[in-house]
Amino acid sequence: MNHSAISLLWMKGKLPMKDGIYFADGRSIACSLGINPHIELTVNDSFSLQDFLVKSPFDFTTINILNETYHEDNQCFYTLGKGSNGSEGFVASLAPDRRLIWVAFFANSESFVEMSCDENILYADSSSGVHLQFPLHDPELCSLAFT
Repeated sequence: MNHSAISLLWMKGKLPMKDGIYFADGRSIACSLGINPHIELTVNDSFSLQDFLVKSPFDFTTINILNETYHEDNQCFYTLGKGSNGSEGFVASLAPDRRLIWVAFFANSESFVEMSCDENILYADSSSGVHLQFPLHDPELCSLAFT
C-alpha cells in the first residue's frame, strides 16, 4: 500500500511546520491563522507537501494527542493536540483503524484542548482562545467558530 507523505509523517508522530490542511490522499491546502491583534483564519490554495519537505526537510514538529473522541455516525475518530515546539496545535480525523483521513495544523494556535461534534461539524478550541469549526467531510471549508 502506498502512503502519502502526510500519512507517513503521522505514523511517525510528526507534522510539517506549515499551516495547512493535509489529506491522506496527498492533497495539501495552505492556511493562515493570525492571532494578534485579532484572530483571523484564511484558507488559501493547494500546495505540494513533497516540495515543502524537499526545501525544508527538518521543518516538522512531534505531536502529542491531548483529546480524542469517536463519532458513531461517521465511524471516525477525531483527535486534537499540540506540537513539541510549544505554540502549535492540530485537529485530525482518523479512520476506525486509526489511519489518517485529514489533519489541520496551525503553528501559532497553541494546543487544541477541547472539541465537540454534531452530525456535520467538528468544533475545536485551543488554549489561546482560537475556536474553529470543521465540516466533517470538507475540512478545507473550516472557519472561525464564534461561541
